Order: sequence, then C-alpha cells, then structure tokens
Amino acid sequence: MKQKEPKRVSLDIESEHYLDVAIGTRLLIDFEGLSGKLKSVLLGVDPGKYLIMRIPITAGIRRILYDNNRVVVRFECFGTIYGFRSHVLAYLIKGPIQVVFVSYPKFIEILEMRGSQRINCFLPSKIKISEGLVDSGLTDGEISDFKEFQGIIQDISCEGCRYSTDVSFTNRIPKISIGYNVTLNFELPGESGTQSISGCVRNVYKDSEKIDLGIEFDKSDTETLGKIKNYIAQILKFDFFKKV
Repeated sequence: MKQKEPKRVSLDIESEHYLDVAIGTRLLIDFEGLSGKLKSVLLGVDPGKYLIMRIPITAGIRRILYDNNRVVVRFECFGTIYGFRSHVLAYLIKGPIQVVFVSYPKFIEILEMRGSQRINCFLPSKIKISEGLVDSGLTDGEISDFKEFQGIIQDISCEGCRYSTDVSFTNRIPKISIGYNVTLNFELPGESGTQSISGCVRNVYKDSEKIDLGIEFDKSDTETLGKIKNYIAQILKFDFFKKV
C-alpha cells in the first residue's frame, strides 16, 4: 500500500486557510536542542501572531527556552495529523505557571489518516447514548435524562463526524467513554426529513463546558451514508468551505 504523504498548506487569516485548532488540544512539541518530544496543551491562540502552550518541567527545559529557538509542533484531531514549524517568542516558568509563546506558523503540514474527505459544517443534532453512560453521582432517573441531548456536528465525512455538545446547563458532565454506542438524529441540507445514523465513539475530548466526540459511523447504513456523501460533494463545490 502506498504511504500517504502530507500536504503543505500556506496559512493566511485573510484568506480561506487558517489554523483551526481547539483550546485544550493536546500537542507534541519538539524543541531544538532537547532530546525527545514534550507533551503539551494548547491554552490560547492569537491568529497570525502566536500560540500559547502549557509545557511540563523536565530536565534541560530552561536551557532551550530562549527567544527564536526553533520548535516543531504536532497534534492529532479526529483522524488528521497536523504539524508546523515555529519559534519561541516568550516563556514563563514560575510556580504552577509553565507556559511558552510560539510564533503563529506560515505553513502547516496535514496528513489525512481517514479514507474519505472531511468537511467543516454546522448541523444541529440530537445524540442518544445507547449504552455505557455512567456517572456514580447521578440517580437512575438523572442518568436517563442524559441519554439524549442536543449538540452540533462540527465536521463530517462518510466515515464519521466530530460532535460537540454544551453541557454548561449542569454541574455534572456525562462520562462518555471510547467504545460507547450512539445514535445521531439530524437534518441534512438537500434531504427531506430527519436523518438517523448509529455509530461508535472513537475519541473523547472534554472540559468543564463541553464534550467533543469523534464518532465512527455504522458502515451498514448505506442509505444514510449515501446522503452524507452527496451532501459533502455539494459543499465541496464551494471553495470557501475548503479550510484547514
């Protein structure tokens, strides 16, 4: 099988290409002069200027934290691996504060691991947890209330989607784990009625306000997958939807 090659994209916040990465994304940072990659978390982005990352304290870290030292940053998001080269702008290590500012990249390399085209979208959807929803702090009745809730499909392909739900209405977050079965109900532009497709949770990202789920669709539902394929084909006719 031919190995996939990453594509190199020029980033320009004034045009259709920009760095679309969520706060809280886990990163791998490779500092020049430091052996091994560091696990990090994205704390903030000022498009076109800089990114802010939390870094761990490790042996030799202070030695390589200086202005303009080169870094390579990589991260994975729902089946796509991104990477870019940057340099250190500033840093702060004091007590519990361990952050580094790096320059906003001019280019990013994208390695699409999934087998089908993914597009960004905004499709209101209800998700139903078929099994596995567990939170020991809730009674049985409260658990059933969480079995179906509203959210947004933020990107979609014929293989799966990224689903995000806002749970700020409650002080308890449903504990949804990889491997849980779900059903999505949503309206698809160009198609009549409500579409329904089942799937399996493959990725979970959560914070105090929302949960992002990477969901793999049930391949046996060829009818709904055919509608999704047609929807994606129509969207890709418009260049402004082809963003990083």
